[in-house]
Amino acid sequence: MSSIVVTGGGRLEGKTVIQGSKNLAVPCLAASILFDDEVTFYNVPDISDVRGSLNMLRCLGAKTVQKGNTVTIDPKSIKSCSLCDESGVCGGGRSSILYCGPLLAKYGKCSCVSPGGCKIGKRPTDLHQMIFKAFGADSERKENEDNSNLSFCAEKWRGCVIELPIRSVGATESAVLSAVLAEGRTDIYGYAKEPEIVHLCEFLCTAGADISFDEAADRITVNGVKKLNSCCFRLSPDRIVAGTYMIYCCICGGNVRLIDAPACELGAVIDVLKKAGAVITQHDGCIDIAMNKRPVSVGVVETDYYPGFPTDMQSLLLALESISEGSSIVVENIFESRFETANLLKKMGAGIEIEGNTAYINGTVKLTNRDLAAPDLRGGAAVLGAMMAADGKATLSCTEVIDRGYEDIAGDLKKLGFAGLED
Repeated sequence: MSSIVVTGGGRLEGKTVIQGSKNLAVPCLAASILFDDEVTFYNVPDISDVRGSLNMLRCLGAKTVQKGNTVTIDPKSIKSCSLCDESGVCGGGRSSILYCGPLLAKYGKCSCVSPGGCKIGKRPTDLHQMIFKAFGADSERKENEDNSNLSFCAEKWRGCVIELPIRSVGATESAVLSAVLAEGRTDIYGYAKEPEIVHLCEFLCTAGADISFDEAADRITVNGVKKLNSCCFRLSPDRIVAGTYMIYCCICGGNVRLIDAPACELGAVIDVLKKAGAVITQHDGCIDIAMNKRPVSVGVVETDYYPGFPTDMQSLLLALESISEGSSIVVENIFESRFETANLLKKMGAGIEIEGNTAYINGTVKLTNRDLAAPDLRGGAAVLGAMMAADGKATLSCTEVIDRGYEDIAGDLKKLGFAGLED
């Protein structure tokens, strides 16, 4: 179990480069199954979710080479369509369901462990199964003592019409990945509009896929192709990591420059932080943010699908509002169990009350550090941010969950001038 010792206090002064996107890396790596030849990705973050994805590809038989932030996948040696080994090593991650569409499109069968991931609410696979059925797959679920296994097979894989009842990022990715090699045309209505969906489609089109967006019709259209061509693709920077460090600057105070930060994808976050009192400027692919006073309440913020305020930033916003001047309200509209972080912040002295999907926060001047365990990826990052501004010294344990999405959060914070961290 990993941990970080945090001594609170001190402003942030410095600059750091934003890593490649976690939420783009995972579906791009799954997409490599669709290729006949090598595909190379640049700017891949060295995080545990990526390492887990590479392990799943190796379990299938693919060859993977990782050199720094460059990853090359050779899928020619894939021999297995199963992500369910006895140890569970291949199929424990949430992303395993994303491998099913490519495996079905290419090989006509696949199996995986029912996906896991952060415990932030219900994340059923029903939509994915609906999608696979629409393309022509039959499914079977087998229960055992530890988990349940999902198996799919398809004699024919044909384009279809998909109407998504919610704007699910994972389901949209599954539909696109399933459609690329399908026979005929696929129309995907009600698709998620997160930037990672657009970038995933850009990558696939670079390799020869035929994908178009019709915003007026709320539709992605994919015309199936026979094969994808070997290519190289650079992943876009991680907007959630950039947003995290912006909030850290607001919590601690300071002047920070984020290099290679996707400002155009952070509109809702930037608007909220400006309300909190931050001065934010954008130029030459950088975001400069300064906070030289105690942040003020931002009023009411509701999480929403992109381009709304991202649910992945909600826990971090709670940490910020906990030390802001005034009262605020945060409404969580995406996941119903994403307020566990609030209970940890309350142990530090935060004035937070939860009613259903709504958090009511009365800001306090100072929090007090306590030994705590990171609850999940974004919640762990939020608690770390609160500890950085709190009085005293304490240990944040279970930080391996933070490693799922942040390549070197301690190293980045040191570059930003925070000296109060001990691994």
